[in-house]
Amino acid sequence: FFFAGYTESLFVLFSVAIFLLLRRGKPLDWWFAGGIGFLATLTRSTGVLLSIPFFIMYVRHFWVPAKRDQNSWLQKINALAPIVLFPLAILAYMAYLGFTKGNPFIVQSEEAAYWHRHFALLWITYANTIQSLVTHPLFSMVVVKNLLDITFTTLPIVVLIVGWKRLPLHYSLFAAAVMVFSLSFPLLNITPLTSQPRYMMAAFPVIVLLALWGKRPRFDQFFMSLGPPLLVLNTVLFVSHYWVA
Repeated sequence: FFFAGYTESLFVLFSVAIFLLLRRGKPLDWWFAGGIGFLATLTRSTGVLLSIPFFIMYVRHFWVPAKRDQNSWLQKINALAPIVLFPLAILAYMAYLGFTKGNPFIVQSEEAAYWHRHFALLWITYANTIQSLVTHPLFSMVVVKNLLDITFTTLPIVVLIVGWKRLPLHYSLFAAAVMVFSLSFPLLNITPLTSQPRYMMAAFPVIVLLALWGKRPRFDQFFMSLGPPLLVLNTVLFVSHYWVA
């Protein structure tokens, strides 16, 4: 999906750039991070969640006891101000939709009308998926698709839970927020988790965890024995006009 016409590739690129800028933390880096965050949020509404690592790193740079007195109030305000650019992107896009389409909320209405996507609590999302699994014939396409969706949606969640302590806090919280946000808007039909495996790719810290675990030869062999074949299979299905995620 990083080569297809989806927003995940651009969003991950912007996200990684923001994390690198926040790590460096120079005066202009905060504004660069905010500007890139504005662009990331234009690619998908999930981008507003990048304000979470932004704020955490701001606190670490300016408000931990060891650094609290090392910076002036002007420097602190300068670093925090760009955080408004994340939600501002959503407001700007809504203004654009209001001007061009006459409805600033047209995205929400179209998602609900065409995709039947609505807010739901996480356990409701999973409960609906399991209900669909047990109420359709075992070897039907509905069951196969739901099994693939629930497997590759749950796997990143398990990876994050197991490796939570190996990541910096702003990495873990960002990944968790992306997962919760995505799972809170399932499809209200027989395949509730449609597209969720693809949405999970935006939680790039999970990939960082897999890379860390890949230093272990056994895990590396296991992952490499599964990853490339699954990539080939999904690529063949995708170019053959089958719905993958």
